[in-house]
Amino acid sequence: MRAFILFILIFDATFRREKDNISKSFLHTNVVAKRSLIHSKALVLPTYIMIRKNTLFCKLIRIKSSSKSLFNSFMDGFCPELQTCPCCGTKGDCQVLAYYDRSLVDFINGVSVCHSLCIMRLICTCGHTHAVLPDFIIPYVSYGLFFILRTLAEYFLHISTVEKLCDRFSISRFR
Repeated sequence: MRAFILFILIFDATFRREKDNISKSFLHTNVVAKRSLIHSKALVLPTYIMIRKNTLFCKLIRIKSSSKSLFNSFMDGFCPELQTCPCCGTKGDCQVLAYYDRSLVDFINGVSVCHSLCIMRLICTCGHTHAVLPDFIIPYVSYGLFFILRTLAEYFLHISTVEKLCDRFSISRFR
């Protein structure tokens, strides 16, 4: 989990650095535009900078679906025979090989919940096997995308600190 905390700290530092660079760029643009108007009487259009709001994070807080229900609805519509093999590129040569259990930590009603998912494994005629994972399940990570984004949202919206998030969700700070 040290990697998760490190990710939050790096993301926060990058976000602050980008914010500082935008402020400096805006000040420089206005000074250059004023100077050129004074010296040349030509109209110079200033560059515009986006106003960034955390609307995505705010929307994440309102998500009511669990990753498990989204996974089940994804798998209901999944057809292995129509898939393209990422290794050889053939379409329609994949068949179900096996299933395996996987844990997924999710965020439901303000509480972290651990789900058990049944992951399908496919085999292609070229011999390669592939696990079927929707985009909200991160390979080799037990925390789901919604859980990670929700914790990031709480951190960046200043709802919780890293220490409070670690204590609240039983995330080990030192591993």
